Amino acid sequence: MIPKLKHALWERAGADLRILVEDPVEEIVLGDEAGQLERLVELLAEGGRPVAELATALAAAGPWELDASDVEKALEVFDQLGLLFDASPDGLTEWQRERYSSNLEFFATYASLARRPADFQRELLDAHVVLLGVGGASAALQALCGLGVGRLRLVDFDLVESKNLVRQFTYRAEDIGRPKVERAAEWVRAFNQEIAVETVFQRVSGPEDVPALIAGADLVLAGIDQPVAAADWVNDACVAAGIPYVSGGGQGSQLAYWSVDPGRSACWRCQSSEKAAKAGELAALVNRFEGDLPSANRSTGPVVLHLMGLISLEIVRYLTRFAEPVSAGRYHIVDLASGQSSEREWERVADCPVCATAPARSAVEGG
Repeated sequence: MIPKLKHALWERAGADLRILVEDPVEEIVLGDEAGQLERLVELLAEGGRPVAELATALAAAGPWELDASDVEKALEVFDQLGLLFDASPDGLTEWQRERYSSNLEFFATYASLARRPADFQRELLDAHVVLLGVGGASAALQALCGLGVGRLRLVDFDLVESKNLVRQFTYRAEDIGRPKVERAAEWVRAFNQEIAVETVFQRVSGPEDVPALIAGADLVLAGIDQPVAAADWVNDACVAAGIPYVSGGGQGSQLAYWSVDPGRSACWRCQSSEKAAKAGELAALVNRFEGDLPSANRSTGPVVLHLMGLISLEIVRYLTRFAEPVSAGRYHIVDLASGQSSEREWERVADCPVCATAPARSAVEGG
């Protein structure tokens, strides 16, 4: 282990050491009359020293008697305060370290002595994500490639149309008439040859189609909305396989995203049961004719990019657990006119037959 100080500034204030942390911005004040902690902070900012060398350098810097155990205790406190991460060799190649340097800086904020920034990145490199639909979700595809997700399976049966070009920027005018999965895979390979990409040119026509399409995935991005029953099919297959999935969409002046974490959150069927139980006469009438209502896609480029940005960040939460997912069994809603956001959780149905199929998962298990 090679402890290193995260981005921070510090100064003395009498007998105290004041440390200003960059993210989140806060001040930590520590008693340091003898100046030991200040010197330790200086050494940690320089980095490159394992604990034994830190102890030697610290002992040589002043008239105090210290050993490795004293330094270890101080490091434990600093780590609990979120000030440190482990800068020891991480197994990434030089190409990966350069390519994903911004990712590593982002993850450094959430790293600790127990989990290096590269450990988060490695989880992305080892991850397998299935995209059911690469229409609007192609914006998330681009984000996932930038993140370095190592394996992708793209499922779609649509051809590129001119109307797609207003909001699906993976595709070009010369791609019109080509299968979306074909062109999307070409984009991925040109962007990063280390990413393994598989294409499936197929329509999801029934619940029996989904299990094979999501097999082996760590997470599914559900980007298909037709037929309407597809949401139930994806939910049922993902819950039974213990695979988290994220989905989203827009309706009128609002957009929303949500997810299901099998065995931990309510599933989509629970939401449907709750919706039916709370529906009034008007809502029931809308639900009754929902499948016959005229379809109009009002999603502009900025709307899709905004939604897929939020979804992509949620995918990172699931794959790395740098933070816990915020949308499990919960709608996150953004009003496009005001920019204000809200959320609504739906309750898990106690006797939900779909939730009952979820395999047992440990409390610390990732996505």
